[in-house]
Amino acid sequence: MPRICMNNITLQSMLKEFSTKNSLTDSDSLRFEQFVVYSLLANDYNDTFEPDALSTGNCIGVDSIAIAINDVLVYSVNSATPLTTGIFDTSFTFIQAKTSSSVDLGDYLKFLQTVKIFFTGKLEDQPAELKEAYAIKQFIYDKAGKFRCDPTLTMKYVYTGDGKFPDKDFLPQVQASVSEIESLKYMFSSVESKLIGAVELQNLYKETLNRITKPLMFQRHVALPKLSLATAAYLGVSKCKDYVEFIKNQSGSINKGVFYDNVRDYLGSANQVNADIAETIKSDAQRNLFSVLNNGVTVVAKKVVPSGDVFKISGFQIVNGCQTSHVLFENREHITDDMYVTIKLIETDDIELSSSVIKATNSQSVVMKEAFATIKPYHKRLEDFFAAMNTQGHRIFYARRPHQYDEDDTILLNETVSAPLLIKSFISIALEEPHKVHFYYGQLLRDYNNEASSLLFNESHHPALYFVSHLIFSKSKEHCARRRMSKWSYHVALLVKKLLHIDLSPEKKTTDDHVKDMITKINSGFERAIHTAEAIINSFGFGSNDHMDPRHTSAILEKYKIVVADSHRQKSKVAQEGKNVDLSDTLKLLQQQAQFLKGNYRVRHYKASNGTATFSYNSKEHNYQYDNPKFDSAEEVSCNIRFENGTIHDVAF
Repeated sequence: MPRICMNNITLQSMLKEFSTKNSLTDSDSLRFEQFVVYSLLANDYNDTFEPDALSTGNCIGVDSIAIAINDVLVYSVNSATPLTTGIFDTSFTFIQAKTSSSVDLGDYLKFLQTVKIFFTGKLEDQPAELKEAYAIKQFIYDKAGKFRCDPTLTMKYVYTGDGKFPDKDFLPQVQASVSEIESLKYMFSSVESKLIGAVELQNLYKETLNRITKPLMFQRHVALPKLSLATAAYLGVSKCKDYVEFIKNQSGSINKGVFYDNVRDYLGSANQVNADIAETIKSDAQRNLFSVLNNGVTVVAKKVVPSGDVFKISGFQIVNGCQTSHVLFENREHITDDMYVTIKLIETDDIELSSSVIKATNSQSVVMKEAFATIKPYHKRLEDFFAAMNTQGHRIFYARRPHQYDEDDTILLNETVSAPLLIKSFISIALEEPHKVHFYYGQLLRDYNNEASSLLFNESHHPALYFVSHLIFSKSKEHCARRRMSKWSYHVALLVKKLLHIDLSPEKKTTDDHVKDMITKINSGFERAIHTAEAIINSFGFGSNDHMDPRHTSAILEKYKIVVADSHRQKSKVAQEGKNVDLSDTLKLLQQQAQFLKGNYRVRHYKASNGTATFSYNSKEHNYQYDNPKFDSAEEVSCNIRFENGTIHDVAF
């Protein structure tokens, strides 16, 4: 792996670790960009973080854009839609990453100018790489009536230097550009431009791995009697001011990463319970009673080192008290020295105990049913089954808890799968609905698990249904990434399953023999199946977000049936001649006769005469016949073509 040109030895080591763990072999600058985006965002958006989808590719001026609605990252208008049905919050984060140890004023100002044009310009003013994000932005502001407050904007310029502006003339120019953005009326509730250097970047990366050790003043504590599976446990109170410092991250915001294991997302300040907590904090008469009026918080940590009243706590999660923690943080300016919060602190690295604590401490409150989905005993069965399959040569590790395999250098990140990702693989491949994977996984849990039935993580499901689904997807994802068709990975994986004649129906009884047969089919037939699946997808003239449309999933499955039927007819026709016939002839025909579904398509280089139209779409050349002479065009132009029943129905020049 080429060594990136940086003077900071610690940062070099972290980048090397990150690149190895994530199997990155890109250029130095691209690996650094991915490292930066991961360090800045992964901790805040663990369940919805997709670094490839955040990248702006070759765009000049900005490397990544993250748009979040109610703390869920969105990558398209379709994924944003279900999150905007009620009142919502929005944040925009723009990132520019440079490997240089010095700040270039021109680069910084260009970065800020790109952001300004993004919010003030029209669609045609945006670079091609930003048009999707621009469409999301427009969609969000069209729903401004539902804003809880105006969106926040954060612009982060990251480099490998000391994090300080180089001279007195530099900062005023940056501030002037930021002020221009701040002056945009009715756009933002807050605007922040931040210069991040090497030391802060290092600490942010350590936070993503939960490697931070934080001190906590733990006044009036007692050690609880020895507990099974716990190294130690304590009960006591801490000053609310000290606790707020404990839950801060390097940037001074609340550290969302320490709430991964908390099954209750923050419900917002408008929630009645949270409003009552805030009222107590602000009340002169009641604030010193906070510790007895509030249930407190529960902290589970991998390591606790007490020294008098100061406890050094490492690898911790706040498994109960999400609402209390957020309300305290939001109202920190009202906290006084006589305010205390009750804390239950448990030292353990046992996942079973941690899950039991999570369920017990949260079941006393109103918690959505799906919140407990990933801590059910069934997930231990999944973990054990995945581990057993690793001995068969397929290295996939099921991570029941965040950071479960972070400290194991023998396990790469792409060899692990979390519950949210496993849900998407299963829905796409076993349930055959790949167009739904852009939804937030919490929404998927609600959609597929209800009082009447449970289609996800059902106790009756053989773990192989999930393992095989994700095995096919992970192999398909690697292939699609090389072919620059990552958005279609789930559809391709579904086609691979069908081409290999693998049955993953949840209602079918799966035996060990069935599992062995499925693995054998994957081992022997995957390469042939993946190329066939790719050709089927490429036989359509799909647009950038067509993978989210259920009609296109149906069309793909219909095309699969046609391909298989044509192949069978060919085999039958030449069987007597003793020829070996496969799908290749049918696939060649598909590639030559790419069909467009009903709808409008924006095409380039359109030229037509004498009943034949040629144009390019998705970097491919297409030929189509037409009857109406009004479709003739002597010059190559860009235009909109409407297709119906596989033929040109209209052309708008």
